[in-house]
Amino acid sequence: FLEKELAETEVIINKKLVIKKDTQKIRELESWISQKFIDLVLFTEKQVMMTLKEEFSKLFSKWFSMLVSETLIAKLDDDFSPVIEHEDYELDYEFLSGGERTAIALAYRLALNQVINSLLSNIKTRNLVILDEPTDGFSGTQLEKMKDVFNELNVEQLLLVSHEQKIEDFVDNIIRISKDNGITRVYE
Repeated sequence: FLEKELAETEVIINKKLVIKKDTQKIRELESWISQKFIDLVLFTEKQVMMTLKEEFSKLFSKWFSMLVSETLIAKLDDDFSPVIEHEDYELDYEFLSGGERTAIALAYRLALNQVINSLLSNIKTRNLVILDEPTDGFSGTQLEKMKDVFNELNVEQLLLVSHEQKIEDFVDNIIRISKDNGITRVYE
């Protein structure tokens, strides 16, 4: 009887030792996850965001420089907000002209579009860009530069809503829409 009890106790002790060993492994894993893994994920996220910001900022600067004189420099800060500089001085958005503000918005949209398309290769609209009044407040020179921007976009389809007649000179198709007495008419 004593041997049977001893054997049963030994089995119980062995099971508890296995549980203790498994518990220790789980504690070590939990410690690694809470201390090292989270730090690793945060570090990786920071590196990815830095790379993304760098690429986004480079594209933003490219598009902006195509639209605005060389005296203004555009980049993004750490929060992905546009920063415009003139001769090493940061300019307040309020002091920019309407055309410069529009150029910032357009450059930002075009850069964002490119970054998203590069990240999401299966996006179904990657060869389509839709712009609604992207030239509001542009000077004649900036309107001329839009031809270069359109060519540089390198997309299969660009849909553009604009009231600028100058843009008609460098688009393939023009569809006119008018509304008279509540009736919308489409002309090609």
